[in-house]
Amino acid sequence: MKHIKFLFSGTLMGVLLIVFATAIGYATFIENDYDANTAKMLVYGARWFEALFFLMVINFTGMIFTKQLYRKSKINILIIHVALIIIIIGAAITRYAGFEGLMHIRNGQTTNVFRSADTYINVQLTKDGKTQHFSDKVLLSPVGDKLYHNTYQFGGDQINLVLTNYYPNAAEELVADNSGDPYLEVIVGGQDGRHELFIKEGETKDVHGLRFSFGDSTNEENVRIIRQGDQLLMKLPYPYKMKTVNEAGDTTDVEGFFPTGIMNVHTIGGTSFVLKNFMESGVVKFKQGDAGSNDAKQVALINVNGQSVFLELFSQKQIRIRDVNVSMYLGYKSLELPFSLRLNEFQLERYPGSDSPSSFASDVTVIDENNNVEKPYRIYMNNILNYGGYRFFQSSYDQDEKGTILSVNRDYWGTLVTYTGYFLLFGSLIASFFTRKTRF
Repeated sequence: MKHIKFLFSGTLMGVLLIVFATAIGYATFIENDYDANTAKMLVYGARWFEALFFLMVINFTGMIFTKQLYRKSKINILIIHVALIIIIIGAAITRYAGFEGLMHIRNGQTTNVFRSADTYINVQLTKDGKTQHFSDKVLLSPVGDKLYHNTYQFGGDQINLVLTNYYPNAAEELVADNSGDPYLEVIVGGQDGRHELFIKEGETKDVHGLRFSFGDSTNEENVRIIRQGDQLLMKLPYPYKMKTVNEAGDTTDVEGFFPTGIMNVHTIGGTSFVLKNFMESGVVKFKQGDAGSNDAKQVALINVNGQSVFLELFSQKQIRIRDVNVSMYLGYKSLELPFSLRLNEFQLERYPGSDSPSSFASDVTVIDENNNVEKPYRIYMNNILNYGGYRFFQSSYDQDEKGTILSVNRDYWGTLVTYTGYFLLFGSLIASFFTRKTRF
């Protein structure tokens, strides 16, 4: 009885509100130091945060009866408590039933496809001609060492997948490994800065309009680098003579395959490059790099049945576990609307005498064949398209100003319930100024 009395007490309500305010402040600092996903993982999406709201609902509900708020003289306080309960319920509906995404449409294009705002790990398992797909939502954060874990049963095999680490600004590094492959490290500099390439023998990579190949002497369009004994030879993709600067600083004309060494600088047009390192047996791994680096990537470290795999965001990788081919993709999920949107024209206005945009809008047509609807609409700031339970906001646009990016939101019931709670809350607070027997 004593515990129940405390559960429905004003003291607990005060404690819960203080904990809630502290958690929100803490989450703000986390988001500032890391990112929104980390704040969501540690606070907003945590089970303890859900439990906090659950206790609030129990406390507010119990206080209605312990404080006898149903009496006529306390009707305003009753409505405030009911409003807070409704707002929390609306937030729960949004959390578990609503979703958001982004829709990209070019001028004249019609589409019903948009991508999720959340990131998914998509896994495809293939064995003996049979295929099975799995897709789960993941929160990518540099904090934590077990961001996702699932075990898949397929064709008599068990595939255990753990997403252990995420590097939002991952940088590659070449590490010596006795079971590795021959690698060449190339530094390339051009108008958009410095890039570092790690090229395995047999691979080809592009940067600054140049294509570098290591171990392939046949493709004449590449900067071809091959090994001959202990020496590196290079051939440039031009029939005329080029100049190379050796370590002594001398300049010599070269053509065809010519010997080159580590740290020799070569220039083609406005692009310079140097062979920084050659490793006979190595592997490329990722480490946390500096934000804003030209070569920074978003990479997750995934462990599949004890085998470690680096998987870049928005990329796909395949490995084989016994007789099962495991294909993994980390990125957004494609979703479909029950109707389509056609972008008739994207319009952008600028401030007079400036290139800064003052406003932008999308003239679209809603095409719903199932309900025989074809309706024009203009989407711009504070003018939202509501149709079929979906809401479309103007979010961004393509750099060439011939396409739009719309934010897609589906949360009809969550929005309705939450707004009802807000209406009751503020209506009751305003009424308190004019109601007798209140503190006001």
